[in-house]
Amino acid sequence: MKNKKIMLASLLGVSMVAIGISTYAYQWNPGTTNPDCTDPARQAEVTKMFETKDYESFKTLYADKWVARKITSEAQFLKFVELHQAGLDGNTNKVNELKAELNLGQKKMDGSGQGKISGSRQWGGQGMMNR
Repeated sequence: MKNKKIMLASLLGVSMVAIGISTYAYQWNPGTTNPDCTDPARQAEVTKMFETKDYESFKTLYADKWVARKITSEAQFLKFVELHQAGLDGNTNKVNELKAELNLGQKKMDGSGQGKISGSRQWGGQGMMNR
């Protein structure tokens, strides 16, 4: 009986760790960089792209990213830049408004951290999104 309790407790502990690891999702946090950004030169280019509102750079830098299928015009790109800045400023109402306008995801930025966008690496990474 004692062994069963120990095994059950061990199994429960391992299960909780496995669930915790498998449900971990990077949640975009204003002021931080993408955790998978391993190329500082690219990160500098992306930062410059947002600062200068350079649509041609966006098309080049994000050509293979899911967001490039959503942002297909310069007018949409300027809204995307506005969305990025609103996120950095912590203006969640504006973020949600612009995300809806640009049809970028169904999840609101409300800080609930439900982990529903697993690995999306906000603003252009490849990940498994709830679709």
